[in-house]
Amino acid sequence: MRGEGHIICTADSFLLEVNPGLAPSLEKFIITEDVTIEDVSATLGEWLVVGEVGPTLPAKAMTFEHPLGLGIVSDGSMTETISADELEVLRIEAGVPKWGVDMDENTIPNESGLEARAINYDKGCYIGQETIARIKTYGHVNRQLILGKVDGVEVPKRGDKIFAGEREVGQVTSAVLSSRLGKPLALGYVRREFATAGITLKWNNETVEVLRVCGG
Repeated sequence: MRGEGHIICTADSFLLEVNPGLAPSLEKFIITEDVTIEDVSATLGEWLVVGEVGPTLPAKAMTFEHPLGLGIVSDGSMTETISADELEVLRIEAGVPKWGVDMDENTIPNESGLEARAINYDKGCYIGQETIARIKTYGHVNRQLILGKVDGVEVPKRGDKIFAGEREVGQVTSAVLSSRLGKPLALGYVRREFATAGITLKWNNETVEVLRVCGG
């Protein structure tokens, strides 16, 4: 992977809502196309609406479907109602991976549960196409991102190891204390044979119940 985000089609351009620093990677592959990449983050704001109540959108607002709700890009303004920490809790409770935390350039999209919303098996000529084609042919990746509930009070740290018995089978990528469950929740990659809802694993001598495989 090179990054993760959303594409919004406008009348005369594509607006890319993506992770910072992706532009140089995209520019390397502009060869004969009449394309200009421009950073417009200084002139546009971005919001995420979580929940069922529809917002009053600013004029000329552009929207996109986000795994946590409704994404909004606009040159207007909206009121923030939750903190970054609260958003992080919602993200992990929903099992949504974050670029630079749960995914990086060593990650295959299928491992992070992005297959349904980010991969088109009929499209050709893109970075990593051969790898994706092999996964489709052989039917699996070797590890998968899971959401696990820790039976304890201590919140795991990024990079902490996950075990099945005495065997190391994965590691934590991000974790929070869930206000809804009152227990720590963690996202992490585990070997595919342990990526099954209901399986119990171990972290720091605490039991970790796999709640679900992300994207499944």
